[in-house]
Amino acid sequence: MKKRVLVASNRGPVSYQFGPDGTLTGRRGGGGLVAGVAEGLAAMAPEAEVSWICAALSRADRVAARQRPAGGLEPGAVPVRMLDIPPDTFERAYNNVANSILWFVQHLLFDTPNQPRFGREFRQDWAAYLAYNEVFAAAMADEAAESAPSP
Repeated sequence: MKKRVLVASNRGPVSYQFGPDGTLTGRRGGGGLVAGVAEGLAAMAPEAEVSWICAALSRADRVAARQRPAGGLEPGAVPVRMLDIPPDTFERAYNNVANSILWFVQHLLFDTPNQPRFGREFRQDWAAYLAYNEVFAAAMADEAAESAPSP
């Protein structure tokens, strides 16, 4: 039985745009993780079942996620599962929590006696962050269950 490798990231190895005629076109996604691991993951295909779970970042990505729940950019590419997370949830979770708080906390860049501040608005952001991560956790569990041996 092949090993199962699941990758979860905000950005995925493919992003979609609308062509002039409204059709979806895909291209390689951006970001350091994509550049650093996409080829290595694709090379693992003979020994492992690899899937990449990511957020649909644009309107075109969300349409692609609804039309193509799985599939790579090209034949032989790592299968991609884009998650259609509501834009407001994404904005609050990714931009207001992950990028504006957690990144700075992890890099010890806050003036901790004075910031960050966690008021009423942050509670809504944190709730969105939890919802965003629950969508990823459910997708990871689904992907893992698909490869689990039958009893």
